[in-house]
Amino acid sequence: MNGKKLKEIRKELGLTQTELAKLIGRTTMRTVQNWESDKNAIPDYVDEFLKNEIHQRHTPNFVSNNSNTDFKNLSVDDKLNYLFKQNEQIIKENEELKDMVDDLTLKIEISLAPILRHFKLNADSKEKNNNKSSIN
Repeated sequence: MNGKKLKEIRKELGLTQTELAKLIGRTTMRTVQNWESDKNAIPDYVDEFLKNEIHQRHTPNFVSNNSNTDFKNLSVDDKLNYLFKQNEQIIKENEELKDMVDDLTLKIEISLAPILRHFKLNADSKEKNNNKSSIN
């Protein structure tokens, strides 16, 4: 993503540079300015964060049960509250996915342990045989 695209997305979300900086939570308005002017590279996490916000914006019932709610007409506080809640939900989902990956990794390691042990024993045995034949 380049600075021009970042600025376009920020405006589409109806956010100022300061509001975007607060929403991201890891940066300042000055950093957003530098990203938009292509003085600094835009980190991948910002790109992913904004893609998610755009996706959420186009999802039906994204703010309330009223599907006619228009994101652009919400107050800045309502926009920020919504985006913070979405961010918290994503973090929770990511933690759940990480736990699932950790569980699966452990199961795979446990399943592969006998196979790996077998190959290690065979390799050790071949090495011993090679050592014996080179001595003789």
